[in-house]
Amino acid sequence: MKKNSRTSHVAVKAGMWYLVCNFILQGISFLTAPFFNRILTETEIGLYSNIISWVSIITVIVTLDLHSSVNNAKFDYKDKEFDAYISSILILGTGITLIVFIFALFSSDAIESLLNVNTKYIYIIFVYLLVSPAVSILLAKYRAFIQYKETIILTTVSTMANVIVSVVLVMVMDNKLDARIYGTYIPGYIISVIIYVVLLRKSRDLKVEYCKYAVKISAPLAVHLLSGTILSSSDRIMITNICGAEKNALYSVAYLFATVLLLIWSSVNGAWAPWCFEQFDSNRFNKVKAPSLFILFGFGFLCLIVVLLAPEGLYILGGKNYMSAAYVVPPIMCGCIAIAAYSMYVNVEQFFKKQIFVAIGTGVAALINIGLNWILIPVFGYVASAYTTFIGYIVLFAFHYVITRFVMHKKVYNNILIIIYIISFSILFICIGFIYDFILIRFIISLLIMALLFIFVLKGRKGNFNN
Repeated sequence: MKKNSRTSHVAVKAGMWYLVCNFILQGISFLTAPFFNRILTETEIGLYSNIISWVSIITVIVTLDLHSSVNNAKFDYKDKEFDAYISSILILGTGITLIVFIFALFSSDAIESLLNVNTKYIYIIFVYLLVSPAVSILLAKYRAFIQYKETIILTTVSTMANVIVSVVLVMVMDNKLDARIYGTYIPGYIISVIIYVVLLRKSRDLKVEYCKYAVKISAPLAVHLLSGTILSSSDRIMITNICGAEKNALYSVAYLFATVLLLIWSSVNGAWAPWCFEQFDSNRFNKVKAPSLFILFGFGFLCLIVVLLAPEGLYILGGKNYMSAAYVVPPIMCGCIAIAAYSMYVNVEQFFKKQIFVAIGTGVAALINIGLNWILIPVFGYVASAYTTFIGYIVLFAFHYVITRFVMHKKVYNNILIIIYIISFSILFICIGFIYDFILIRFIISLLIMALLFIFVLKGRKGNFNN
């Protein structure tokens, strides 16, 4: 009991530190966003967003999301076996990337036409992807063992290197789009190479057994992640193709809010999931009910603040030209809370190694999203993509709820309250869009919500999840 109590306390502490760290790091990113959005033209911002969207899709394809198996491997492999497991999936990921890279070299013209991305950027992306899994694997290892200090140091160094190099290059180079791309991937490449070498020094093994284990767990999750990435990125790709890069710039700047919040959510869930796995492993399912609601509602209040201050936030991020995108923010934030909710159920499916359901659900949601985008964007413009994406995430939540509750027969969470959480916050967010002209009302509400969020954070810092 004492060990479990200590583990719970460390997990809570880790989650709070991840949250604080990401607030600081994303605060730095937000401070530099106005700089980039004013230096680069709307067309350049739109093209950069299109490139980043494709990179997120290609990354999943070539890496197979192998790092997602580390949480499970922690329980099945110990000590030197675990180090050998890490080296095996690291080498496997590089091998897969190299094969795809060679194919890309012989098909560069076709790929450039398909992706609407310059060939030189495609080469830069693949060189980066050859080694970049080293960072995600090491972070997965740190999070699996709740080593939050190491996680924070690595993410801080990576983020700061990216920001500093990007700012310097944009200031000194004439081609601003080149500068933005180089600043994004060169620092990451250097850090990845260093970590790659460090990991291989511990073990250089490449065992087929470990590779099979990783692929069995990660491949379905990779399909899920790929579908999820398509679900979150296809809107920007389709807006670029249908409405033009300028409209994609508007949408992409508005989507920055979601990017920040989902990174925060990823960090919190990165600490939450290992703790959940510990509870599931000991059949203490009731232990996660109260903490899950605490985390979800805390995240909901954070999204609420963003919705309330969206017009001012867009003015700071890009200026008056971007304020018209404020009405995209409420449905985007609705999607964020739906993501948080369905992530809870995905954790259950992942622990019980039912990843096939994760893959199927996300694939269906992605197809629905693409279909709705194809129909609605030409009619209603880029704003429609925010609502279609939200619909996709609602479908995804419903799917995982049904699978966990009625197929796997696992009653882990307070399902009624989670459904109320999604409905209430979604209605609230959409309604706030109608009072964007009333600045004083929005500011007063924002202050009240911030005070309530502070109470939530204070409660979590003390570890009073079950009170």
